[in-house]
Amino acid sequence: MPTYHFYTTGPDGYLFGIPKVAECDDDKEAVEKAIQLASDRDVEIWDHKRLVARLPGNPLRSDALGYFSFRPNLLPPLSSRREPR
Repeated sequence: MPTYHFYTTGPDGYLFGIPKVAECDDDKEAVEKAIQLASDRDVEIWDHKRLVARLPGNPLRSDALGYFSFRPNLLPPLSSRREPR
């Protein structure tokens, strides 16, 4: 069973974080697994030196936006924000 590496990339195209490794039967199974791993960042799937696929991230995915829902103090209250002129 081949070993696949899943790399997430940032908006600048550089690798982001630690790659995930999984054994899959074939490329199709690796792509299906990458779809589950994908979030707001692009995912590259590699089989050793061979690029299998590059999947675009979804910036509107709920868990990507959920980062702010757990930290409400990052933004000032609406009452303290200035109106645009």
